[in-house]
Amino acid sequence: MRQIKLKLKNYLLLTTIALLFFSPLISLAEVNQEHQDVEVTQEELDTSIDESKEIAEEEGNELESTSDKQDGQVEEELEVEEVEEVEEEIEKNEEDAKTTEQEPVDKVTEDSTNQSQSTDSTSMKLSSATLPFGQGSKGNHVVELKKNLTKLAIGNYPENPSDFYGDSTTKNVVRFQKYYGLEETGVVDQHTQSAIEENVNSPYQIGESGNHVVELKKNLTTLGIGNYPANPSGSYGDSTARNMIRFQKLYGLNENGIADEVTLAKIDEMLILRQGVSGNHVVKLKQNLSKLGIGNYPTNPSNFFGTSTTNNVLEFQRYYGLNTTGIADENTLSVLERNVNSSYQIGQRGSHVVELKKNLTELGIGNYPATPSGTYGDSTARNVMKFQSSQGLKENGIADDVTLAKINDLLVLQQGARRESVIELKRNLSKLGIGNYPANPSNFFGSSTTNNVKAFQQYYGLDVTGIADAETLDAIDRNVNSSYQVGKSGSHIVALKQNLTILGIGNYPESPSGTYGDSTARNVKRFQNYYSLNENGIADETTLNKISEILNSPYSSGNSGAHVVELKENLKTLGIGNYPSNPSGSYGSSTARNVHAFQSYYGLYENGIADEVTLNKIQEILNSPYRLGNRGNHVVELKRNLSQLGYGEYTQNPSPDYDTNTENYVKEFQRSYGLNVSGIADEVTLAKIDEVLASRHVVIYQQFDITLDQALNVQMNQLQQTDKYRNNPAYVHSNYIEFVERGRITGDSVRLRTAPTFDNNIAFTVNSGTAVEILGQVTGDLHAGSTSWYKISYNNRTLYVHKSLVNPQGKIALTTTRLNVRAEQNSSSHIYGTLAAGATVNIVNEGGTWHEIRYGSWRNPTRSDVRSYLDPARNDEFQHLDLSSSVGVSTSEINKVIAGRGTLNGQGAAFIEAGRLHSVNELYLISHALLETGNGGSNLAKGIEVGLNSSGNPVLVTSSNRSSLTNIRTTYNMFGIGAADTDPDRLGAIRAYQEGWFTPRQAIIGGAKFIGERYIHNQYKQNTLYKMRWNPANPGYPQYATDIEWATKQVTRIKDMYRQLDNPMLRFNIVRYK
Repeated sequence: MRQIKLKLKNYLLLTTIALLFFSPLISLAEVNQEHQDVEVTQEELDTSIDESKEIAEEEGNELESTSDKQDGQVEEELEVEEVEEVEEEIEKNEEDAKTTEQEPVDKVTEDSTNQSQSTDSTSMKLSSATLPFGQGSKGNHVVELKKNLTKLAIGNYPENPSDFYGDSTTKNVVRFQKYYGLEETGVVDQHTQSAIEENVNSPYQIGESGNHVVELKKNLTTLGIGNYPANPSGSYGDSTARNMIRFQKLYGLNENGIADEVTLAKIDEMLILRQGVSGNHVVKLKQNLSKLGIGNYPTNPSNFFGTSTTNNVLEFQRYYGLNTTGIADENTLSVLERNVNSSYQIGQRGSHVVELKKNLTELGIGNYPATPSGTYGDSTARNVMKFQSSQGLKENGIADDVTLAKINDLLVLQQGARRESVIELKRNLSKLGIGNYPANPSNFFGSSTTNNVKAFQQYYGLDVTGIADAETLDAIDRNVNSSYQVGKSGSHIVALKQNLTILGIGNYPESPSGTYGDSTARNVKRFQNYYSLNENGIADETTLNKISEILNSPYSSGNSGAHVVELKENLKTLGIGNYPSNPSGSYGSSTARNVHAFQSYYGLYENGIADEVTLNKIQEILNSPYRLGNRGNHVVELKRNLSQLGYGEYTQNPSPDYDTNTENYVKEFQRSYGLNVSGIADEVTLAKIDEVLASRHVVIYQQFDITLDQALNVQMNQLQQTDKYRNNPAYVHSNYIEFVERGRITGDSVRLRTAPTFDNNIAFTVNSGTAVEILGQVTGDLHAGSTSWYKISYNNRTLYVHKSLVNPQGKIALTTTRLNVRAEQNSSSHIYGTLAAGATVNIVNEGGTWHEIRYGSWRNPTRSDVRSYLDPARNDEFQHLDLSSSVGVSTSEINKVIAGRGTLNGQGAAFIEAGRLHSVNELYLISHALLETGNGGSNLAKGIEVGLNSSGNPVLVTSSNRSSLTNIRTTYNMFGIGAADTDPDRLGAIRAYQEGWFTPRQAIIGGAKFIGERYIHNQYKQNTLYKMRWNPANPGYPQYATDIEWATKQVTRIKDMYRQLDNPMLRFNIVRYK
């Protein structure tokens, strides 16, 4: 070693002289510093490791000692680190000298100065600007790095190491990174620097204090390091550091006396009772195992956890049914403590000991009296050991978990037994929804208990014996103590709630809580009831299996097969979905939606999965007795009810056959009431028929995806009118009104002159009646005994005419700009309307700032006015009368409404037929017809003859053309269709001829088709007067009037007709905004 040092010294001396001679870039001070670094004697590493203590007991593990040879190698390597780095630095400077010897001297000097300044400004803590740095770097930050590494026992740098980052520094950085689990790059990046600072500045080192140091000392004591009192101080002093070095040396860690992150992790690891750890906790573990009859440790066992201890822990875990890991984890220690401290051991007493003695007696162990004492003494321990021996259990004299379980196994619960355990059995069965025991049941196992045990066994898939054997009791305990019941919590509860939501039960948020509360229990009961399970509110095994079964049903999204094809065909038959004749076998999102719709329609839980309840319901409906091909008295009753509602004209005694007509009438009824159109009188259809028959007043609310205020905003941007303010005064601002006087010329060839004289100044010659604007009166030449002339405006010129030649018509007012008409005499009042610029205004009362004017009856309504009629909850209910629904009365009732109304008289059957075919309310049709035909007396109602002329065109028949026409027919047009006001009879009759309306009945039925398609069944489904006026499906267009009261004004005639009928059907379709 000494020879290596001398060689290096000589080498450095020669190199230094050479560099001083050839390179001005390297200062003598730098070289001296490097030389001094080499001369510093390195401290020897304290690498000795205590020889492992040979353990006499079964552990048999020896700690491997570190050889002196290895120590010497480490020391020698560390001593040459700095020498090697100096060599590297000199080589680097030589290279730098070669590349810079051509540069000017002043440039070199400037660079040296800057470098010196940079070195001086380097802080002890690296800035982010320094990072990353590695081999070849130089500066105070390298010095600080080496000091920190030395503090952490990595490298063995002198007190004042060089500032050069050489090969050995790189190796030490790699050692640091490897030791602290970082990426091994040899470069100090941000992660490396952060780890260095974190461990160098650890709160676990000399000078620090706090509760964390107290905890550290306690842990060291547990591990057999140090001998701290029960409540040690919180100061981290020299002795703590020495103990820390002892711990680090013992486990092959860097011996820095700091509880750095690696050391703390090792302490935590060693506190876990597993092979290789030492400490007082190991002693306690061995003593407890011995007490339970596992292992054969001496009274004062060693503190080392060896192979035999691992085997004994494994044996304990197997015996007590734990995970066999050989590690005394928290669960293992918990079970160990529970059994070591069992209330069934010498010195304990209580009723449980009495019960134990009775059970032992029943099993033939011991000979206790009928009422034994509650003391667990030596004899009890001996009897327990006797029982344990007979059953191959650990003979520890403690009635531990395994012993008690075995006793219970042998005490089979069956009919005739009378024990406390029977009470518990009954309570558990009740909790699981089996049996109906009182709160305090008897302790007798009778026939009813046998039956209940059988019911339990059958329900949970066990052998049905009626005996509560071990398997049965285990299943009972497992489900009674399920983690899915009130009071439990965890991620498994979250999953349960999410699954229930998927299955349509409960309405949990997307991320529900993990608590199993009362509402969860209620939802589980709902699920159990729905799927015919025991309703206990516990998500027991059967319930969880059923949930899993449904979620993984072959009738759910993502599945396919012939069974899906059949499902689709059945849904289509039931009026759900619009599948082709050969649907695919894929269960996609649309199929799920249709199943969801089916479930919703029939009041099932809506999950989109065709579960067993859904499939059973489908089959039930498909097999309904109210279906095509069936017959019976129930069909007779159905036909009578349909006829009463206006669907079909059945006699008092219709046939019992459910034929095609019956199916069609059922479809019409279903269509009218928004039901699934299948032609099968299912439960929903029958219930609706009964409801309508009972009430005769049906209200259906229709939801629209727009708020009332949103709809109002749209309407306020449309033209809205009201005659509400027709008698109220209206005002315009006087600033925008110009008063002018108008007149007319009274003679012919009157000359309009450029001045009020008779000089040669004629501008125009006009005739009588020509309008002029009188601007004022002036004096001019004498004419007709007067010198009075009018100054006028004509043809945009100022002219003059003698007063005798003009008839003044009075003063009028004109607007000078586009002008608002206000409700009050202020500019913030409601605007009734707007006048165009130049409009003539009729002034009622002339004022200083505001003039009252005469204004029309139709004016703009206020926002609140519009809202009051737009709000569907206000005004007459008849504005919501469903005009696509039947009145539901007989022909004779309809004829009462049109009696004495000309040609319409007696056409009740036609109106009923027209309404049925085109889904239009009969009275709405009659109202139209009465209006268009003048109560049935118009020519179009009475009939107009039309024939074809020689060109084949239809024309009206007259006495002069009759002989030249062919195919003469009498036509009828009851709704004025095509009868434009320019020539209504001719146009209306020709339209009727083209449509083939040659009888009143044909005209009524054919016209109903036009009315239904145009007004009611258009794309916006405007089937009420309200919808015709406000069109909530597409607010603003089309709307059939601008009068905000139009819908309510139309109801009077229809309402009067309804009053004439005996018990008519009233069906209202009322809009609801969101």
